[in-house]
Amino acid sequence: MKNFDYYSKPHATYPNLRDIKAKLRGLINETPMTADQRDVAMGNLCDEGREEFNKQAMPYNVELAKLDAEFWDDAREDIGYDEFLTDKGVLMIQSEAYDRGHSRGFSCVFGELSKLAYFAENIIKESKKSLVIPKRWSTV
Repeated sequence: MKNFDYYSKPHATYPNLRDIKAKLRGLINETPMTADQRDVAMGNLCDEGREEFNKQAMPYNVELAKLDAEFWDDAREDIGYDEFLTDKGVLMIQSEAYDRGHSRGFSCVFGELSKLAYFAENIIKESKKSLVIPKRWSTV
């Protein structure tokens, strides 16, 4: 497992919407146009600013998504819960760990994931061989 800060710090820069809008406003102010054209241009400023922001944020978001996926891959390799859980079980335990720890960062998510994996593994070890899940508990 890498240092937890690694997973939350993309190298791509995150754009600043205020700066983008200021730049667009400056372009509007420097362009010769009628009062009506200026009103239309200023009216479109928010939408154009958001569109430019999204375009500039794309590399950051792509890198952040890759780092997030790398975290889960590293966690599965380090803890090994994918060895005794199905793909659906892996998603369930990861979702629960994220819900419990994401507000405190990747280290807390990892800690929650470790506790949940330990708990799940021990429950599986103690399950009855002929376990039949009652229909009222089944989601299928």
